[in-house]
Amino acid sequence: MNQPGLLPAQITQFNQPTGNKAKNDSANKDKKKNDPANKDKKKNDPANKDKKKNDSANKDKAKNDPANKAKNNDKSNKSSNNSNKSSNNSNNSNNLENFIPKLDKRYLPFWILILLANVFIIWNYIITPIRFSEDKVEGVVTYNDLYYYLHIILLILVFLYAYGLRERFSLLIGDSTMIICGLVSILVLGIFAINIASQPPVKEDGVFKTAPKIIYKTKTKQSIIVAILLCLLLAIIGYDIYKRRNNPLGLLPYKNLKNLYGIALLLSVCVVCYLLFNSVRYNISKYNLPKMWRN
Repeated sequence: MNQPGLLPAQITQFNQPTGNKAKNDSANKDKKKNDPANKDKKKNDPANKDKKKNDSANKDKAKNDPANKAKNNDKSNKSSNNSNKSSNNSNNSNNLENFIPKLDKRYLPFWILILLANVFIIWNYIITPIRFSEDKVEGVVTYNDLYYYLHIILLILVFLYAYGLRERFSLLIGDSTMIICGLVSILVLGIFAINIASQPPVKEDGVFKTAPKIIYKTKTKQSIIVAILLCLLLAIIGYDIYKRRNNPLGLLPYKNLKNLYGIALLLSVCVVCYLLFNSVRYNISKYNLPKMWRN
């Protein structure tokens, strides 16, 4: 603001020291900044030296502190454990997938027929009353013993045939061990069931004897069960021939024993035909069974 009573030249002379003062302040700052004496003073200042030493000492102390080391080790161990757990979980999932074989549905009908054949072999032995007869066949062996051994043989023959086809008609891709275990289990259970159902012979001696509830008294029912068993065996043969037209039942070459498993199935068909023949001709007097067993 212009002072009253001053000329313009005097006003300029009055305001000039303010600008010079600002210039002098900036010049003094630059001088202090670039002054070597000040730099050496700061550098040689004992307080600054002690502060730097203390800072470095604190860093070394924090670095060498056992608690901090343990804490860092715990963090590294946790991270390594987490990575190991994730890798182990992935490995376990891969091992589980590799352990469980895949099901080949193309050959599922074949193994269903094999299973049903074993079931009907056991069923036929349990329901037929002929197995209670003590009459002898050609004066050699009783029907009681004959039927027991024939049904055991049937189970073994079907097992041998299925065992020979475990690789060709493998139900589990790349794994035949589980199929073998399944076949052995079926054979053992079948023999066990037949031994439980096995009973001593019964004959007509005038004493009142009721028939077991589990047997079929009519030849029609008996014949139906045996006929179903025969149809199952023929269906297995037809399936094998359809899948292997060049060498049906794997009978060639005859010199190689492992190719003769088809003979086991043919023998089982012959045995079932004999059982069907006896069921069709069944009557109480023929097998000397108690009269009370008549339907």
